[in-house]
Amino acid sequence: TAALEAVRDAGLDLSALRTIPDLPIVMGVSSNAMELAFKPLAPYTCVAGIPHAAGSAIAYSLGFQARLLTISDGCASSLDALAVAADLIRTGRADIALAGGADSVMTRVVFEAFCASRKLSQRNEEPERASRPFDRARDGGVAAEGAGLVILENGAHAAARGAQPYAALVGYGSCADPPDSEEGAGLERAMRLALANAPRQPEEIDSVFAHGPGDPQMDRVESRCLVRVLEARARRIPVTSIKGVTGNPMGTGGAHQVIAAALALRHGLVPPTANYEFPDPDCDLDYVPGAPRAAGLRSALINTHGFGRGNSSLILERPPR
Repeated sequence: TAALEAVRDAGLDLSALRTIPDLPIVMGVSSNAMELAFKPLAPYTCVAGIPHAAGSAIAYSLGFQARLLTISDGCASSLDALAVAADLIRTGRADIALAGGADSVMTRVVFEAFCASRKLSQRNEEPERASRPFDRARDGGVAAEGAGLVILENGAHAAARGAQPYAALVGYGSCADPPDSEEGAGLERAMRLALANAPRQPEEIDSVFAHGPGDPQMDRVESRCLVRVLEARARRIPVTSIKGVTGNPMGTGGAHQVIAAALALRHGLVPPTANYEFPDPDCDLDYVPGAPRAAGLRSALINTHGFGRGNSSLILERPPR
């Protein structure tokens, strides 16, 4: 469904896409289909149970002559998938690509594992208020599922067919947490790499779409990394986490953040961090409490951190009108 929505929103014709040889479909997933391990074996189990299944299903069901690539590095998976697809276009190996992520971890064993690691909120009596990014009362994330895909396209190719892009992908960086560091510390390096790759200066960043899972430690670490990288700029721009609404859809989270940021750039409206009520002295940035905020945005920095200590950052900019 997400793939079809992306194709239609881009004004593309399925029959034309089916004529493209080696159309890149780059998917990010955090794991394989966990639920199949607890069901009776069936003829489709081997194919459906692998991480590659999501991209394969899209290509087969839509009839594409595809080149299939799958990225799996926790919650950073779909953001990294977008970067890989963008690199294929930048290097001339493709003019157009379908990229993003799909994930579902709604199984008993996954929930029990998250509970054992104390990563989930215990606010069971108020589920709609449980995901509280950067809020002093946060006590863990809310597991979610979903899919998010976008069409990436060479600028000249888009212009030739009269398409108006939502945003331009201008920079990307990825870095694991250094050995013996606290979880999420590598996000600082990932952001610096994204700025250098663009290349852009901190003062050219207008907004941040944060990883912000509502985790007591990770939210604090990300806030401090933002201050070290963006310096004074970090306290003058909106920093929002959409996970107060979406929960944490694991490997799909980065794609959802990119889609939200692209819409914010187009409409000049920053979504709020839902359920942010009580300021935390360790998280002292502008998290857009309460309501959407009108802002003339030019750029957005998007952050993700994944289990396994991987971190990725990506920079979008509003394209010229």
